[in-house]
Amino acid sequence: MVKYILFLILFASGIENNTTKIITNKNSPENDSILSKSAIRYDLLKQDMLSADSIILFSHHSPNMPIKNPKTGEYYKESIPFIEQGNINYTLSVQERKQLNKKEIEELTDILIIPAVDDSINTTCFQPRNAVAIFKGNIMSCFDFCFECYGFSTYGNFRSDLIMNPEKYLKLLVLYKKYGFKYEIE
Repeated sequence: MVKYILFLILFASGIENNTTKIITNKNSPENDSILSKSAIRYDLLKQDMLSADSIILFSHHSPNMPIKNPKTGEYYKESIPFIEQGNINYTLSVQERKQLNKKEIEELTDILIIPAVDDSINTTCFQPRNAVAIFKGNIMSCFDFCFECYGFSTYGNFRSDLIMNPEKYLKLLVLYKKYGFKYEIE
């Protein structure tokens, strides 16, 4: 029993030392490569956002949850997707929306380009009820996300290599509240 406890202590201290080395070795070539790829990724996202014709924030029904028909009071038999056949479902899904001006687009962009690491989020529920839609010409790209589990999906040409973290979600939540969004936020 004593040998087993001693083994666990030595094993755990070895893991801690290895982890510390990886985190504190900021000058390694591997770290430079990761940082430069991340910088390129965020520069491209920033270009996409700032060159858009328009960007609209949405709150919407989760496509995974039943929706009541406002006329009959009965639930629809099928889920109602936020994006249907390449178009936003304004009639049944959208609850709130706000088209952003240039200053607001820059504020949103500053949030989305905050550096994050790949493994900073584990999704569980994924009931997306908020979205950022980018329109450029006749092309729509979308980032659909959930404030509860921090999960997200992308649609169209939205940067699929986007990495999120809790800090970004909290800043997005503050932004949504600042713009008066209430649906599934409060």
